[in-house]
Amino acid sequence: MKYVIALLFLVFSFNSFAQEIRPTVVVSNRSNSSYVSTIENRLKSDLERFIAQKKWGGQTRDENAKLDVRYYLSVLEQNGEQYRAILMVEAFRPVFNTTYKTPLFKIIESDLTFNYQVNRPLIYNENQLSSNLLTNIAFYTYLALGYEGDSFELYGGSSYHQNAIDLIARAQTLGAKGWEMRRSGTTKYRLVYELLSSNGKILRQWWYQYHRIGLDSQYETTTESKSMISEIIGVFLEMNKSLKNLLIYKRISESKKVEFEGFISSEE
Repeated sequence: MKYVIALLFLVFSFNSFAQEIRPTVVVSNRSNSSYVSTIENRLKSDLERFIAQKKWGGQTRDENAKLDVRYYLSVLEQNGEQYRAILMVEAFRPVFNTTYKTPLFKIIESDLTFNYQVNRPLIYNENQLSSNLLTNIAFYTYLALGYEGDSFELYGGSSYHQNAIDLIARAQTLGAKGWEMRRSGTTKYRLVYELLSSNGKILRQWWYQYHRIGLDSQYETTTESKSMISEIIGVFLEMNKSLKNLLIYKRISESKKVEFEGFISSEE
């Protein structure tokens, strides 16, 4: 199977999808603190308000066009105003002319520490970061918008990926885990650095083809489009070692595993 698939630019107004979020926040208590249970709903509403009200892309979008991002915050420990938690973020975008939503990514931040004071407004200033929780939320939100942008337009998410890597640089002042600027392991920096690298652009080209040429054309001719989708998936699975070693490749594999299996099995 050939690696290169001819790019077919479908007529689509990307600007009609102004970059904004429909957040779902779930806060759960996995600690021994009974206090956490009393503030779960308040923390949930505070975070949803922050995410929904911030104009991440500087635009406004209709309710049914907002990007679906889900944030699951599981509190593991609480000591006064200090918390340790696991944050899982998932993003989904609709497939054109269907009710189906395709997963863009699923990422877990396994050791997130932050301070939170009930009845005190959450303050977020990207030029003077003070909240590790909000900075993590912002990072993954920019990443979600970047993945979405890349799925609609070739390299259409570049500005959001750049926002994410700029945020990492500013987050050094927080002195918190997870913001190390190194290209090893599973760091945030490695993930975004790879997205903006030359190899990352190859994967992002594939990402665009899969969503726009594959998924978004399903409504036209079901049999032909599913065959095209399976072919594009095959291209991904047969990429060379240098691409498969990228963290972004592994993240795509994890988020798309079930979807890939569904299309492949339907062709058998």
